[in-house]
Amino acid sequence: MTDPVELHFQEGFYGQHATVSVAGKPAMKLALTTALQTGLAHVATIDAGPGDRVTVTIDGTDQHVSHKLAKGESHVLVNHVDDRLTLRTATESPGYL
Repeated sequence: MTDPVELHFQEGFYGQHATVSVAGKPAMKLALTTALQTGLAHVATIDAGPGDRVTVTIDGTDQHVSHKLAKGESHVLVNHVDDRLTLRTATESPGYL
């Protein structure tokens, strides 16, 4: 069973293009630039469920991050800091100004 999962692309994106894959299949391509006022580049929604692996890749690089979703993980937070991607999950949407 799949549910909507929000991907929050946050700090450190400055014009990068990224590919999001779910369970090994490309789900979307995005152009990302972080708004300095909010710390948010983009929020996207994918359909995924527990056990599905979500992977974010910066196109044209070897930078990627991957996570196997657990039950209740409805938000995936992705940051690009010091030229590497980081990912953490949350059960609630983070607040933005």
